[in-house]
Amino acid sequence: MRPMPTRRALLIGIDAYPHASPLDGCVNDVDLMREILVGSFGFPETQVTRLLNEQATRVGILSAIDALVAATGPDDIVVIHYAGHGSQMTDREGDEPSGFYESVVREAIPGFWSVLVLAGLVVLAGARGAAGHVLGWSAEQ
Repeated sequence: MRPMPTRRALLIGIDAYPHASPLDGCVNDVDLMREILVGSFGFPETQVTRLLNEQATRVGILSAIDALVAATGPDDIVVIHYAGHGSQMTDREGDEPSGFYESVVREAIPGFWSVLVLAGLVVLAGARGAAGHVLGWSAEQ
């Protein structure tokens, strides 16, 4: 018998930026996402990590992603949610109808640019080479 997959989440919300315009509502988005994941989708509270404002530094985010990748097994369910400043970059593979990917703003988190944000969920594109595959989540799982 296969063990039940563990459900894990990393939720990142940044309203306060040292070198960019502040936002209003990103931390609230993270709180709401946590409520939905725990209350509606059965994620254990102990498996939902939140990084808010000053916690969401380059080092903090990369460390949390490394820890998440290290703890995640082959059948585990993972959600990574980012709410904060974003931008667009050209879709080099040609698989986005708009021709663009959404991305984390480099100036907001200096040196952090290897994560793509798609529809509010983060897709790891080999962040620091730590993940050789994409971590995602589906409501059907």
